[in-house]
Amino acid sequence: MISEGAQEFPAQAGMVVPKRHFRKAVVRNLLRRRMREAFRRSKQPFYEELRKRGTAVKLMIVYTAREALEYKEVERKIIVTLQRLLKEYDAGKGRISDAQKSPQQGSR
Repeated sequence: MISEGAQEFPAQAGMVVPKRHFRKAVVRNLLRRRMREAFRRSKQPFYEELRKRGTAVKLMIVYTAREALEYKEVERKIIVTLQRLLKEYDAGKGRISDAQKSPQQGSR
């Protein structure tokens, strides 16, 4: 989701690991910690690109793999996801046109 207005940070992220696939809280917490650490370590280039574009985003990262992955694999996938997000934003998929805005939002 693209945020309008000034933001302290160019990106805010939430991490989700479904209970359906990982019943034990210990495993869910481990995977969430891995995702948060991978995002923390790879967010600087992402932040710089967002600042260049003058935009801010809010995103949720959902763990969709059916098995617990090692940290290196999680980190690689987070990096690919952030790069893909920027590429799609550049392609125009991330922009909200005036026609798509709901009446409550209105134009500013």
